[in-house]
Amino acid sequence: MGLRALHQQKPSKTVLVQGASGGVGAILSRWAKGLGATVIGVTGSLAKVAKVSAHALWSGDPEFPEKLQSIAPGGVEGAYDVVGRATFAQVTSSVRGGGLLVTIGGASASPRLARTCNGVASRCSAVGGASAELFEAVRACVFADLELVRYPLARMWRGCTRTSLPGH
Repeated sequence: MGLRALHQQKPSKTVLVQGASGGVGAILSRWAKGLGATVIGVTGSLAKVAKVSAHALWSGDPEFPEKLQSIAPGGVEGAYDVVGRATFAQVTSSVRGGGLLVTIGGASASPRLARTCNGVASRCSAVGGASAELFEAVRACVFADLELVRYPLARMWRGCTRTSLPGH
């Protein structure tokens, strides 16, 4: 929804997805790429960089700013942060002047907007109307390479513990 209702993603624009190796970030990355964007996927774990289907960066890399600038000189037009407070400062510093920052979720707590926005223009918008386009992308197999795991509802607890196991 963020790619359409919150930010009109256009072909040839560059976007950053913080949390690109997770479920929401992986969907955002693939959908933006399918819309023609240059996608920079950022992950908090060096081990998960290979899971990112975009220009993959590790958020802990000391050369992160230089690597980002080599892909997006001047910064990205749009950024999607699915992590929250822990990564928000890095994400806001990646957005060029006039760019848009969309925060979606807050796995590490909600960001402190007033202190960290660094002059990035922010805009709030209601999400709606993009569902049909999302499901069309599903039908078009845009997300076919995602590794999905399904559990019966009675065994759903396994999905919560699976990601904490070594190698996941």
